[in-house]
Amino acid sequence: MSTVDYDTFLLAQNEASQLAMIERGLAMLGFDCFDYIQRCPSPFTTSRYHHLGTIPEALIRLDERHLIHDTIIPAVMQRKADLIWELKDFYAIHPELAARNHQNFYGLFAPGTNLQGNTSSVLTLIRLNRPITHQELNAKLSLYRLLIYAVQHMCQLILARRHREQLAIELTARQTDILKWIADGKTNDDIAHILGISSHTVNYHTKQILDKTSTQSRHDAAMRAFIAGIIPS
Repeated sequence: MSTVDYDTFLLAQNEASQLAMIERGLAMLGFDCFDYIQRCPSPFTTSRYHHLGTIPEALIRLDERHLIHDTIIPAVMQRKADLIWELKDFYAIHPELAARNHQNFYGLFAPGTNLQGNTSSVLTLIRLNRPITHQELNAKLSLYRLLIYAVQHMCQLILARRHREQLAIELTARQTDILKWIADGKTNDDIAHILGISSHTVNYHTKQILDKTSTQSRHDAAMRAFIAGIIPS
């Protein structure tokens, strides 16, 4: 395996390498840390979020309030354009916090889309000591776009792997095959015909799949397995 191939393999598999690459990318444009939040596709009626970040808790948490997440979730997740901000902008939304003596910092909200599930996401880039300006963004727009895309992609890889490990779903080869056809919208009778097995066998494996994925429906099981990367795209 060549050095390039080996480095690419590490990037795809090793979380420490991915986080180190994110930090190098942030440093190129003078950022100190980041926060990434993405909406889970399931359940549809009760929003849940996955989160990854390196911002120190002391910087963004006051008592039980998480300044960034309290703002992103209700106000920023549906934005289509980048947003430059600083700490005083949080206080405009949360005036009850404005009297607090808190270190100032500057940021850039970059909305995006989680490729698995086509759901909303927001990457927050943080700079501690120097404001971010529109002139700076425009002058280095290509670099910013490349950095934002790369960081969002690596965050999605890391979160998908963590989600898969947290679920600890271990399906047999037969169950994985059945789940792929479930994701394609096939009925159990259809799957039995395709795989050349009995409907009773498909029903048995489907029940096992629901138990292992801790879901109540075939659709939810397929969605959860896809988000976790158990069903390869």
